[in-house]
Amino acid sequence: MAASNIALNLQGVDFLYERNAAQLDAAQHNSQLPATRLPPEILSHIFSILSSIHKPHTKDGSGPRSLGWLAATHVCQRWRTIALEDASLWASNITVPFVLGAQWAETFLSRARNASLSITRPQHNSHSLPFLTHTELVFLTANLARTQVLCLNTGDAHLRALCTPAPLLHTLHILDPIYIWVVSNPPFTLLDGLLGGATGAPALRHLRVETKAQLPWTSPLLAGLKSLNVEESGRNITGAEAGEMFTALGSMHALEQLALQLRLGAPETAPQPIVALPALRTLTLKTPVASARHILARVTLPATASVRCEMGHFGGEWADLPAVFSAVAACIDVQATSVVCLEMMPDVHRMTCAADSLLVHVNACRGYTPRALSVSFSAAALPARSLVTVALAALVSTRLAQLNVSSDGSDDAWPEALRCAHALRNLSVARRAGQQFCAALAAAPAGFLPALAQLWIRGIDFLSGGVRGYVQVLAQSLERRARAGCALSAVGFSECKLDDAQVHMLKEAVPGMHVMYSHES
Repeated sequence: MAASNIALNLQGVDFLYERNAAQLDAAQHNSQLPATRLPPEILSHIFSILSSIHKPHTKDGSGPRSLGWLAATHVCQRWRTIALEDASLWASNITVPFVLGAQWAETFLSRARNASLSITRPQHNSHSLPFLTHTELVFLTANLARTQVLCLNTGDAHLRALCTPAPLLHTLHILDPIYIWVVSNPPFTLLDGLLGGATGAPALRHLRVETKAQLPWTSPLLAGLKSLNVEESGRNITGAEAGEMFTALGSMHALEQLALQLRLGAPETAPQPIVALPALRTLTLKTPVASARHILARVTLPATASVRCEMGHFGGEWADLPAVFSAVAACIDVQATSVVCLEMMPDVHRMTCAADSLLVHVNACRGYTPRALSVSFSAAALPARSLVTVALAALVSTRLAQLNVSSDGSDDAWPEALRCAHALRNLSVARRAGQQFCAALAAAPAGFLPALAQLWIRGIDFLSGGVRGYVQVLAQSLERRARAGCALSAVGFSECKLDDAQVHMLKEAVPGMHVMYSHES
């Protein structure tokens, strides 16, 4: 019996020895892998990137949990040690509501040590998160003083509890849960008492608010902002509120980025003051056409500003487009050495049904960068007068040097607008717009576009039956222009289909003209 016990003990010792040896071999093997030999600062950077794209979450808000980036801390002891020593990794990944529970939130907080916090919303189901619990509100209030970034999905009533000053806070994002506003629509007073009032957040520089209620534009907390993103849906901003909005914008002397997604009513009959935005670099308007016109008419922009308009189709509001183009043209300083640009594109959800789309980009400057206008459109139910023609007419005073036009729809009127573009040196046409230009060039006088030096054609199958003849038309037109002494020196084709005979025809049309052709279809 004793001998058998000794044998069993020896077997147990052998098993433990073999297991420990296997673990030691595995550890030695892992230590030689490139991923485990990375410097600590590189691994910390990788963990930070991973934490931003793979956050912990529950599949349906209450189902099985996923640890997300936290799983990387369980790979090996070295990785875990490096992660635990990086306080900023834990400080920047606290979420409210607590996806993994209140205990995990406290764990993150303890591992963050003295680092400034970034408290954000969970990655998944962000529009349907429940109301904040009392525990979560207490957690926020207790740690607001050391928070730099705060992103919350909650309603007005809960925000009133967050009245503690936040001296370090520089980024605030508030999003209303959609279902809250189905029941009621109280005044949106988040900035009135939040953060301890007017002096509670002296470092606040970036604010994003998504709401269906009124934002208190008179709040002093807005004055020091560098970026402001306001998305107010479901109502019109008119009268006194509109005046407060422009007054507030005029007081934001450091504002560099402004994004407005709202409906702005027509201005009052009395003349409205013009608001200067001297530091603005980008203005993004996701509005109806009329609202974009009202906003652009009330502001002046520096010559370095970039304007992007995403405008939906709202009945007869396309008629306001000429005024929008004129308003932007008025913002362009033709004596400046920097850039002013305009982009106009459709509200995708609304435009899908209407089958109308418009993208206009204007780049007006002096120096090495040419003045340029880029237009892309699909004309199904656009106004009778070409939008491109309207754009060019409104911007002719900027003496455009480059024009890029692409079209999937039929708009035969737009080439007529080129008759006023005497300074145009570079022209790019694509798809249906390219066919229309070839036809217009054949019908135009030999002196049409006298300064044009380079012509680029893209996205046309010149081998198809109905389009094949356009190459001969283009060659004859170019030959006629060359005899008239025009400056065209290069023609390029990209994403086009041509055969060798067509390319040779173009080269023979104008001796010395450079023909660039890519065989990629």
